[in-house]
Order: sequence, then structure tokens, then C-alpha cells
Amino acid sequence: MPALVVDAFCARFPSAPRSFVLAGLIGAAAGFSRVVGLIPGDFAAAADPWTAVHVLAIKSLAGLAFGALGAALVPSLVRKLDRSRMFPL
Repeated sequence: MPALVVDAFCARFPSAPRSFVLAGLIGAAAGFSRVVGLIPGDFAAAADPWTAVHVLAIKSLAGLAFGALGAALVPSLVRKLDRSRMFPL
């Protein structure tokens, strides 16, 4: 699911890999979208629905932060590849 989010955003905003803000937002959305696939399993495994909600909240916030911080590295990498003429865009 995160790969679909990244592809959809990059198709809509082709300049996203060059912008820190857009790359961070895309990474955050991709990290958050990972939780969608975890919902059925967490609710099936948890004895209490509130436990599942809390676990999903922690996982979604962690995914959001990890995605945003990881995507913040993309623009600097793209600039480096642009300078060496290895980036096709």
C-alpha cells in the first residue's frame, strides 16, 4: 500500500522528489497508509477493541514519523544524482 501512495503522489506531483515539503508529506502518507492493511489482523488478535485502537494509533504515528523522516532524505539524493547526470527526470 505505501508504494501505491508514493506512485500516486509522484504521478500527480512530478516535482515532488525535489521538494523537502512534498517529499515529507508523501513519506508521511505512505507510512500512515501501512496501517490500513494491519487493521483486520489487529482487531482479530486483540481481546479488547480499545487495545487494538491504541496499538493501531501507535503504529500509525510511528509509520507517519518514520515515513516523513525517511522521505526527507530524497531531495538531497535527487540533487546529487542530478549533478552527476544519473537522474533521468
